[in-house]
Amino acid sequence: AVVVYLKGLVGEELPLKYRPDMRLMAARTLEEMQAGGGGASAVARGEELYSQNGCGACHVPKAQMVEGMPVLGPDISGIGAERDEAYLRNALIDPNKDLAQGFMAGMMPSYKDMLSEQGLNDLVQYLLTLK
Repeated sequence: AVVVYLKGLVGEELPLKYRPDMRLMAARTLEEMQAGGGGASAVARGEELYSQNGCGACHVPKAQMVEGMPVLGPDISGIGAERDEAYLRNALIDPNKDLAQGFMAGMMPSYKDMLSEQGLNDLVQYLLTLK
């Protein structure tokens, strides 16, 4: 993650070897949740997708930050109070369209082809609970 961060600082495209194949992880996770979690809510499924896709590696809540820790993505601990459903969905599909101040394009992958429609909806529902 540090190498990716440093390369991003100088404007280099992120090497493919540092990009996990999140399509496989997300598809597997959604399939497992649908098969075994029959009654799981959209929020619970979204939280699981957030965890399984490693979103927390870059989006660390301010309360958990350690001095000197590199900040790879914006804090989203209050995103549900700051942004609406449409904004969050668009940010997952086209993360480079409306970048948070201080962050550069190319750091976050698009989830357009990595998550199903249900997965995107579930992830957005989870993000809306972060207030």
